[in-house]
Amino acid sequence: MNTRKLTIGLLILMFLFTTVSLKGEEEKNKRSKINFLLHSGLSFNTATTFYRPAVITGFGFSYRLSKITSLILYFKHYHFIPKAKNKYSWYMYIEGYPYPVRLEEPYYQGDRTDEFYDLLLDVKLKHKKLTNRLNFYSVAGLGATYRREATGWGIGIYGRKIYYSESILWLVSAGLGIEYDVNRNMDIFLEGSYNYSFFNNGEVNINARVIPVKIGFAWKF
Repeated sequence: MNTRKLTIGLLILMFLFTTVSLKGEEEKNKRSKINFLLHSGLSFNTATTFYRPAVITGFGFSYRLSKITSLILYFKHYHFIPKAKNKYSWYMYIEGYPYPVRLEEPYYQGDRTDEFYDLLLDVKLKHKKLTNRLNFYSVAGLGATYRREATGWGIGIYGRKIYYSESILWLVSAGLGIEYDVNRNMDIFLEGSYNYSFFNNGEVNINARVIPVKIGFAWKF
């Protein structure tokens, strides 16, 4: 009799355990493959020591292809300003006809800026887990950068103004990162990468080398 009761009890426990496991797996499969990312950090211009590190602001969306692979669409903005005023000279323009007259003059603090807007499509590959919740991953991608660089300042009939050079560059990026699973709906990540932007049509050759280091959150829908 006791053996029969024990067997029935074990069967009931197995049924309950199986039901809970299947329900958990069903809920897991119902979760969307799309995540929303919000990030900030610092960007370092490696092409020159002229600028201070720039603050990054950005967001993105990721789509999970498999357990270890995702596609991430990133948008980020960063704005470099000079480290110290009057350390270097740059061009001053005095408006005239038919073209402005260019003179070599010291610049004002904050005038000689270099601004970037990046749109990047990354492939993310998760590697071996460091702990139960901590993951190590690598990223690589392609995209485009809109660059707005101040090239000089001038004095015209309406007062002082800044002259800018604007360009759209190709962007190649690769990096490494770690992410921590806070809960089933949110991750925290820290990522560093190397960005190389370039444009060369045989006549014009423009490039920029930047290392963005960003920290952010990923929300799972």
